[in-house]
Order: sequence, then structure tokens, then C-alpha cells
Amino acid sequence: MNANQSKVYLARIDAFAITRNAVAHAENCLESRSGWDIESLGYNIECNFPEIDSDKCDAIAAAVMRKSL
Repeated sequence: MNANQSKVYLARIDAFAITRNAVAHAENCLESRSGWDIESLGYNIECNFPEIDSDKCDAIAAAVMRKSL
């Protein structure tokens, strides 16, 4: 593996870890308080994880909410 491949690999691992942390954050939000909708939970994720774009934050929120049903 060359240096560029290593950088790409490490960036992918970092992105995965950030997404995993955002999912855990969303799950904790749902456990701690009711009344969330996809838009508000997505916005909350976006505020806490600014490195994730808003569309992905909404997708995380939707997936976590579906999972919790």
C-alpha cells in the first residue's frame, strides 16, 4: 500500500467512526427524550457533527428512527 492509498484508507476509517458516533448520538437522543421527528433529529446530529452533510444527517436520523420502532 502506497502513501496515497494509506491516506484514503485512514480517511474512510475516520468517516466510518464519525458516522458510528453520530448514530450512537441519535440513539441516545431518542432514548432520552420523545417528540423527535426526522428533521429535528437530523438537525441535532448536524449541529453535533458538522463534518457530516445535512442530507446524511437526515438519513442517519431516519434510519435510527425506523430502527427504534
